[in-house]
Amino acid sequence: MRWTAAIGLFTFAVQCHCGLALSASDLPDGPDSADTDGSSIDTSGPTDTDETPTDSDLSGWVFLDSGQFEMGSTSGDSDETPIRTVTVSAFLLMRTEITVEQYEHCVEAGQCTPLSDAACLAKPPVLVPQSARNCLTFQEALDYCAFVDGFLPSEAQWEFAASSRGANQPYPWGVAPPMCEHAVMKGCASGPAPPCTKPTGNTTEGLCDMGGNMREWVMDWYQNTYEPCPTDGTVCEGPSQLARAMRGGAYNTPASYLRNADRGANYPTEGQVDLGARCARFGSQGVK
Repeated sequence: MRWTAAIGLFTFAVQCHCGLALSASDLPDGPDSADTDGSSIDTSGPTDTDETPTDSDLSGWVFLDSGQFEMGSTSGDSDETPIRTVTVSAFLLMRTEITVEQYEHCVEAGQCTPLSDAACLAKPPVLVPQSARNCLTFQEALDYCAFVDGFLPSEAQWEFAASSRGANQPYPWGVAPPMCEHAVMKGCASGPAPPCTKPTGNTTEGLCDMGGNMREWVMDWYQNTYEPCPTDGTVCEGPSQLARAMRGGAYNTPASYLRNADRGANYPTEGQVDLGARCARFGSQGVK
């Protein structure tokens, strides 16, 4: 996986998925740049596998008890290695990705600022209030999480949650290959959907859209290997501090991006049309 970004006359190439322009043909294929600006998104509209979520589907936070799991993969890209045994403390994770409406409530409360990436906001698709919020910069995602007394999860927390507390399965729903019934992904949607329209793709604990709809900011600084990262589930702080990590697939990414172990990265000050977030909290099972 990789991304490159031109700054002046210099081009940086780092292994990962992201919404920036791609190059270096000797590296594995990623999404072409049209997929991230909306110009080649499938416009067939919602499929007949979409479901309207009920209020209970969208409620609150999902408790994830502590546990150990094998983080990473040898069947993906090199940045998913080495596989390590990681211990994760109990925490709560938002059932859904942040929505347009939820972020606006934070702005109205004076705890968030209006989205700053005008270039991202000018691109399709047009969102409705119930859609997952895109174009968030890293700081805007952090601000929203602070608004709900939370924080962005670490990569370890995110992968632990996506794999149903560390189960040996490649996707949030299990081992079945990704289909339109599982996720809002390329070929199945024209844009980001409201949360929880694909319940077949939920984790065992009931987390929605961990495999698709929006890629999600996490707290870690992206490293091209797990070698320098802790094994206690906490945030990886470096040594590289060029880009923040992001996880999960999106409405405009292919099925390969939906794997629990798949990784990506983006500059913290930039939003992307397919990048959102969800928040975590520390707490007990009785706290919602």
